[in-house]
Formats: sequence, C-alpha cells, structure tokens
Amino acid sequence: MEVDLEFEARGDRHRVVRKRGKSRPGRRSGVTVLDLQAASNGTWRSTGGNTVAETQRKILELVGLDYTTFINSAYLAQGRADEFTRQRPAERKEVLADILGLAYYDTLARRASERARQRDADARSREAALAQMESELARRPAHEAEAEQAQASLAAAEVAARQAQAQATTLHTQVGSLQSKAGQMEDARRRRQQARDEQARAEKDAAERTLRIGVYDALLARQDAIRQGYRELTDVRASVDSAQAERQRHDALDKERIRLEGQIEAARQKLLAEQQQAERDIARLQPRAEAVPQLEAQVAQVQQQLVALQPAEREVVGRREESQTALEQAAGLQQENEQLKREMQELRDRIVRLKGKAECPVCGTHLGEDRCAHIVEDYGAQGQEKKARYRANEQEMARLRQRADALKRENARAEAKLARERSDLDGRLAALQRDIAEGRRSIEELAQARRRREDAARRVQAGDFALEGRRRLAETLQARDALGYDPARHETARRRLAELTPFDEERRRLDEALQRVEEERAALQRAEEAVTRWRAEEEAVGQALAALEREMAGLPHLEQRLREADAACADADSRRRDALSRLSAAQERLRLLDETAARRDRETREMETLRVEGGAYAELAEAFGKKGVQALLIETAIPEIEAEANTLLGRMTDGRMGLTLETQREKKNAKGETIETLDIRISDELGTRGYETFSGGEAFRINVALRVALSRLLARRAGAPLPTLFLDEGFGTQDAAGREKVVDVINAIADDFRLILVITHIDELKEMFPARIEVQKTPDGSRWWLS
Repeated sequence: MEVDLEFEARGDRHRVVRKRGKSRPGRRSGVTVLDLQAASNGTWRSTGGNTVAETQRKILELVGLDYTTFINSAYLAQGRADEFTRQRPAERKEVLADILGLAYYDTLARRASERARQRDADARSREAALAQMESELARRPAHEAEAEQAQASLAAAEVAARQAQAQATTLHTQVGSLQSKAGQMEDARRRRQQARDEQARAEKDAAERTLRIGVYDALLARQDAIRQGYRELTDVRASVDSAQAERQRHDALDKERIRLEGQIEAARQKLLAEQQQAERDIARLQPRAEAVPQLEAQVAQVQQQLVALQPAEREVVGRREESQTALEQAAGLQQENEQLKREMQELRDRIVRLKGKAECPVCGTHLGEDRCAHIVEDYGAQGQEKKARYRANEQEMARLRQRADALKRENARAEAKLARERSDLDGRLAALQRDIAEGRRSIEELAQARRRREDAARRVQAGDFALEGRRRLAETLQARDALGYDPARHETARRRLAELTPFDEERRRLDEALQRVEEERAALQRAEEAVTRWRAEEEAVGQALAALEREMAGLPHLEQRLREADAACADADSRRRDALSRLSAAQERLRLLDETAARRDRETREMETLRVEGGAYAELAEAFGKKGVQALLIETAIPEIEAEANTLLGRMTDGRMGLTLETQREKKNAKGETIETLDIRISDELGTRGYETFSGGEAFRINVALRVALSRLLARRAGAPLPTLFLDEGFGTQDAAGREKVVDVINAIADDFRLILVITHIDELKEMFPARIEVQKTPDGSRWWLS
C-alpha cells in the first residue's frame, strides 16, 4: 500500500510518500518506508533521512507542529472538540508551549544541564586527583632526608676511592716496568730460538750439498760410458718407432678384414633366413590352398539347406494371415454384439413404457390392454432372438480368439526355430565364404613363396651376394701382405730399448752435474760459514736472557699486591656509584614532587573554573526550563488567549460567559507553596467554576472559543506554516440560534486564516457558507461537486 501527500510549506512544494510492504516470514508486519521530497525543476528530490524516525523528525521541523499540537489547536475533530480542555492541566501547558514554539528553550535547557553535569563530573575527577597529589607531596621530608644521607655516603666513598687509586697507580707503574722487561725476555727467547733454527737449517743445507757433490763426482767419473749408451738408445728407439708404425697399419688392415668377412657372412645368413622363411610360408599356405575345393562344396550344401527353409517360412506367413483374419472376424462380432446390446436395451425401454401407460412407444397412439400385451410379447420374442445371437457371437468370438492365440503361439515357436536355423546357416555360409577368400589369397601367396625360396637357394649356391664386400676384402688382404711387418723383429727391438732406457736419465743427470757441481761447492762453503755465525748469536742471546730472568723473579709478588689494590678501587667505586644512584633517585623524586606541586596548583585553578562554569550552566538550565523563560512567555501569551477566547465566547453567549486561564495554584500543604498548572475557570450568571462542570452546547462554545484562540495564536506565530482551521461536526449540540452565533464567529475570524474548513451533515448549517464542497454517497461510490 502507498499513500502520497503533496503540500506547501514555507513557500515551497513538498511531498510525503509512505509505503507499507507485505509481511515477511518470521515477521508479524510488513516494512514501512517513509520519504520526504521537495519539488525541483519539475521533478521530486528526496530530502528525507536515512531512517523512518529521522525522516519523521525532518517533517515535524518543516511543518512546525506535531500531531498532538495539531489536534489540540487547529483541528476540531468530530466528537473531540474538547481535545484541549479535557487534558490534564500539565498537558494543556505542554500543548500551549508547543504552540508558542518553546521546544527550542527545552533544547537549550537540556544542553546547559548536560554541560553543567559534565563540568561537575570533571571537577569531581580533578578533586580526586588533587587528593592523590597531596598524599604524594606529604612524603617530601622523607625524600629530602634520603637525599642528605646519600650525599654524605657519596663524599666518604669518593675519599676512599682517591686513596685506593693512588696506591694502585704506584703499583701499576712498578708492574708495568717489570712487564716491559718480560717483553724483552720474551724477545730474547725468540731470538735465541731463531738462532738455533737458522743454525740447524744451515747444517742441514751443508749436509745435503755435500751429498749432491759426491753424486756429481761419481757421474763425472762415468762420463764416456754414459754417452756411448745414450747414442745406442737413440738408434734403438728410432727402430722401435718404425716397427710400431708398421704394426699399427697391419692391425688396422686386419681389423678391416674381420669387418668385411662379417658383412659377407651376414649377407649369406640373410639369404638363408629368407629361404627358411619362404619354406615356412609354403608350409603354412599350402593346406589353405588345397582346402578351397572342399570349402566350395560345403557352400553349395549350405545354400541348399537355406532353400529348404522356404516352405516352413511360407507356412509361418499363412498362419499369421489366418490369425489376423480370426481377429478381424472377432472384432466384427464384437461390433455386432454392441449393436445388439443397444437394440435389446431399447426393447426393454419400450416394454417399460408400455407397462406404464398404454401408448405406442413409436407413434404415441393409445393402445388397448390386449394390443399392449401383444406388443410386449412381440418385443420379448425379438429380445430373446437378439440375446441368442449375442451369446452365439460371444462363443464364436471366444473360439476365434483362441484360434488366433494358438496360431500366434505356434508361429512364435516356428519363427524362433526358423530364426535359429537361418542364423546358423547364415553364419556357416559367411565363415565358409571367408575361408574360400582366404584360400584363394593363399594360392597366390604360395606361388610367390616358392619363387622366393628358389631365388635364395640359387644365390647362396652361386655366391651371388655381398659382391662389393668381397672385392674390398681381396684388396685389404693384398695390402696387408705387401706391408712386410715382422712381429719377432719388433719384439727384439722393444726388449733392447727397455735395457737401454736408464741411459736417458743418466745422461740428464750428467748434464746437470756438469752445470752445477762448482755452484754446489760454493754454496757448501756459505752454509758452513752460516753455521758458525748462528752458533755465536745463540751464545750471546742466552747470556742476556739469563740476566733478565734474574730481574723478573720479584714480579709475582708485585702483581698480587696490584690485584689487591685494584679490588680496593673497585669496591670504593661501587660504593660511590651506589651512593650516587641513591642520591640521583632521591633528587628525581624531589623533582617529580616539584612537578606534582605545580600540577596541583594548575588543577586547583582548573577545578575552580569548572565549578564556576558548572554553576553558570546550572543557572542557564533553570532559566531556560519550564519555570524560567518558558513560564514567562506562557504568562505573556495567557492574556492574549484569554482576550481572544472571551471575545468569541461573549459573541456566542451574548456576553453571559467568560473564561480565565490560571497558570499557578497553591499546594494543599498549607505552606503557601505554588505549583505550575493551566486551569480553566468559567464565569457566568451563576458564578465562577471549573470547566468540568459544563456540558453540551455550553461546553462546545467554550471549546470553540479556546480552540479558535489557540489556532489564531498558532497562525500568527513566527514561522508557523499552517494558518488553517478545521471544524469537523460538533454543531449537533447547538440549537439554531447557537449555530448562527458559531457561524458568525467563524466569519468574524475568517481574515486571520488562509483557510477555514467546516465539515457538517446539517443542511441548514451548510447554507450559511458561501463556498461548499458537497459529497453524495451513491451505489456506484461517492461523488462530489462545488456549489
């Protein structure tokens, strides 16, 4: 369901669209969609909120009043003209506040109250923090005593540290001097070991060179024999190299011979294999070829058997046709029986009609009893005749169907047997035809196999294969024989070469001896001189080392004293650092207390500021509240409302009645206190009393006067978008004079409203208004017109 409402507010056109969808599973009601739209360039632009509640709030801001205010002021609903007056006094005052637009002051009062509460909460929070700060500041004397004690401990520790450091410095100097000599002693040891190592290397070098000189002298003594042996070695080596080259050529030719002989043999074996394969093919194909005549005879026999099946197949076709004929005859009898049933039923119907009244069932002529009996008897005879035919047809149909079924069963057996026999014969015929085709192919392949066997045997017998290989084999054998290689001579030269090979090394060593013997003798002399020099160096360094070792004997005692002095310095320094740490901690705590004191002063000032602001906001909340500015504005509006209402009420009652709005009254506690209210007091010729004591026409005139006064106030309110008054019925309680006076009042206030809409069913009342919208209910629906 969807409802659209277009309206004008603050000079612009707007539209409200409310939709209600169908309920979903699990939900009792459907989803409501509410949208506020504004006219823009011929289209509607959405100006609503993201939710229904937010859109509703925007609509109220645009219209300027809510439903409660509307029905209590500008709208006099049917039967509810007393909507405002029957409210409780406090509720009347709220309606009046809404008409005066005092909700803004409620917002200001709420904001001021919230800020007052926030300031009070902040002040209490700072008050708790200040108590904690005061607790911390109370510990300042203890922290100052700790700082003085740490300062005294630091001074004593620094004196002890200076004394220990002076003693340690003296011992460090003494130990350092001795440790420097320890370095000299270590250097002396290193130099002595170096002299010993150099002496040993020189002695070893001299011994090695003496040995090499002896070897060189021995080689020089055999110089002639070595040169003669080396010349013979050179000659034998050349002979062996030549024989080795001949052998390599001989081996290559012999390897080629073996390869060619293998190729020739492989060709012969291939021909033999072809001959054997041809013989195997002959043995395989010959039985197939010889079997062809016998297979052809079997094919003729199978074909004769197939021809022999044709009479049985014709019998099957005859039985099938006979069965079909029987079924067709049975169907004809079935149709005839259906016709007989209809005719017998018609005869029974005629007999029933004749027994009911004596009229001819065909022409309707009146018949006597005898005539009726005769006709009934005739109809009975016809029925018996048709019944007999019906039964005979049933028996014949049963016989025909049985015959058809028997023929079908017999045919099924015969067809199955014929199908098996024909399938067997067709299979045998196809197999025989395949064997005959295979046999004929075997005859051709047999002739080819015999030709291959004869050709292979001929070529093997004649040596007609591998002709190129045979030619190359002959050339290879001829080249190998022409080479003239002698293996025995080659082996003798190799043995002699092995005997002479040592002369190769001896000649090299002889050449080395001739080149280096004099150099080795000079180097031997230098090595002997180095041995003498390093021996003297070792003796001198040993004497210096002994003197240093005597001086270093007192070093361990000095090092022990130094360790003790260093330990004393470390202890004094530890006590000094501990005292310094305690002093720093105490000073840091005092510094933090100074910051806490400054923060305390700052927080105290801020707390006082918060309390002052909180008091100011509390006063503003009270000033903007119901008993402040709002009460003053209501008090200001009350005289205006009373004057408007009394003017209208006086016109409707000829000055007999008047009303007063009281905004305060005393409490019933006898203390003279007052409460905020909005009581309606009515005065007439009987005195002044409450509105509740009036009823009927008088109450209606009071309600109209008050509601019109409220509507005029609402219409004149700044920013109010609804200068309209609605009056729905309510005139039934008035007599003719009363209604005229109410109409006079309406006409008198017409200029204060853009529109006054009166809804009534009283004919004489509608004639009092110049512009009317008349609505008439008809069977086809309501229709309306302007008059």
